[in-house]
Amino acid sequence: MSSRLPPHLALPRPHLLPILLGGGLALTLAVALPRLALADEPPFVDAPKLRPDELPPSPPSVPAKARDDLSGFPYATPQDKHYLRAAVEVFSVLIIGNVDYLQNTTARGGTLKNGDHRWDLRYDWPTFHDKLTGDYYKVDTNHFNTNYISHPFAGTNYYTAARSNHLGVGEALAYAAVGALTWEYFGELREEVSINDAIVTEVAGMGIGEPVMQLRSFFRRSEKNWRNDLLAVVVAPIGAINDFADGGALERSRNLDGNGFTTDVWHRFELFAGGGATWQGRATSASPRGAYADATFGLDTQLKNLPGWERGPDRTAFFDDGNVTSLRFDFTLSDGRMVDGRLETHLVPIGVYARRMGNDSRSFVGLSGSFEYGVHEFDRDGTRPIDLVAVVSPFGVVAEHEQRLGPLRLRSRMDLYAEFAGVTSYALDDYRFAHRRDDTNLQTVLRQEGYYHALGVTVAPELGVGWGPLDVFGRARLDTWQGIGGFDENQERIKREIPLADRRMSVTGGAAVTIPGTGLRVGALGRRQVRAGEVGEVRASRSEAQILGTVSVLF
Repeated sequence: MSSRLPPHLALPRPHLLPILLGGGLALTLAVALPRLALADEPPFVDAPKLRPDELPPSPPSVPAKARDDLSGFPYATPQDKHYLRAAVEVFSVLIIGNVDYLQNTTARGGTLKNGDHRWDLRYDWPTFHDKLTGDYYKVDTNHFNTNYISHPFAGTNYYTAARSNHLGVGEALAYAAVGALTWEYFGELREEVSINDAIVTEVAGMGIGEPVMQLRSFFRRSEKNWRNDLLAVVVAPIGAINDFADGGALERSRNLDGNGFTTDVWHRFELFAGGGATWQGRATSASPRGAYADATFGLDTQLKNLPGWERGPDRTAFFDDGNVTSLRFDFTLSDGRMVDGRLETHLVPIGVYARRMGNDSRSFVGLSGSFEYGVHEFDRDGTRPIDLVAVVSPFGVVAEHEQRLGPLRLRSRMDLYAEFAGVTSYALDDYRFAHRRDDTNLQTVLRQEGYYHALGVTVAPELGVGWGPLDVFGRARLDTWQGIGGFDENQERIKREIPLADRRMSVTGGAAVTIPGTGLRVGALGRRQVRAGEVGEVRASRSEAQILGTVSVLF
């Protein structure tokens, strides 16, 4: 069995011309209308000259309002919230998406009935009536990447459009939710309202959108140079368009490090590469234990917009502007193919942080969210398909604490969050073998695509100890998922729900040394992972161990 990604998991190539034309027109209107409105203002007229005794008394002076140093986007001049323009931009994304959908309906996994043509698709009243009454709510059977790449991408556009119009985190999430529901009711013409899309689109939009918007703010607050300006545009282009329309500019920081980055926001950027080996357990008692050579690459970004986090006076403060975010991307190659890849983001939109000089400590606790899209080969011998998992967390809690005792550094963190996930069923092939490929009562999406929609919980503790240039760390993560039943598009065919469950566990430990006076960091780590799944009474599992050496550049 091949371990490569199946062809249906690749996204179809969009038709760029109508997309660019529609998007360009909508964004041009959104940018031009505010400026055209200025042309209606009356020309400047000199005020009449008055004698000194006729001058009105001067109004009492009002002290300037202090800038909120916990704002994620400190503009040099105050910016108004543009609710209407945000709606226009969200609607523009919907139009572009609908054009693409109509041109690629079957490729996306959409419904195309016998005799239909792409541009002939239209509503019928029974379908729309059932959507309005709630009788047409299902988990859909679209391809994995349609549900967990295309919809998160759309949600990110909705969210960043609203956020770059100066709306708050909650307001931007609401705009993304309206965009997602509008798509479900009016975009996908003859399809049911997809429960998974209605959740994933806006939650993933916030999970990806907030970290990229915070990165944009970080680069715009850093030293003005071509590199920082280019990075700010690349990570969130809609923010650049809206700032150009408003003439808005973020305050440039006076506190810069050697790389020209602001030190008002704590940051850690790590670009790394490494190599090592992976050992996978036996697929059966008769199978050999496999050993494989690996090469890994990645980028990890972390931001904490918590003034005084690294060093500062005593302070306890509430924050609510997405002040803590991270974004990580990494992949591993073996034997000329990708065997592991992951995009993972985290955000803390609201919380409380404290800084204490007496014991040189800093900590925060808050609500959190996350997004993960990951691919991993737990079976490089081809006994099972490649493992695809996508996780969105609409709600979680996180606590982090750091303390220094002289040269000793201590750090701990705990993440706990609920999640909605798309999970490749690890035990599906074993179930089919045991039941002689009888798929009766299996969910439609599981039978057709090999994955299912699930609810789950993740627990992820971390602990780190540092002394001078040396850091030692350990972290663990446990994910457990249960399949959602009762909402299949062919529910009447299912006479008895087959329970679905999957688990993933990872334990990692390692050490790293930063070469003094440089940004170079050399490290080594060991990791053990276990993947397990259940379909009905059938269970399957496999474990692997990995050792890696890495070289990183910190900046």
